[in-house]
Amino acid sequence: LRKMKPILLQGHERSITQIKYNREGDLLFSVAKDTVTNVWYSVNGERLGTYNGHTGAVWCVDCDCILHQQDLHLCA
Repeated sequence: LRKMKPILLQGHERSITQIKYNREGDLLFSVAKDTVTNVWYSVNGERLGTYNGHTGAVWCVDCDCILHQQDLHLCA
């Protein structure tokens, strides 16, 4: 069994509205009321990148990963 440990995600200025893993489980996506979407490595919580461009709160996120091509779907 793999030992689980908590990950502290520090990258949002307002409340997180959803957190979702990609299909492989190696990436973690977080969206919040601060208009920012972040992607993190699930193993260590390191932030991989930020998606900007929304002008309002982001309520949900979904990631479709097929053959190394990732599509990110956001609901604002």
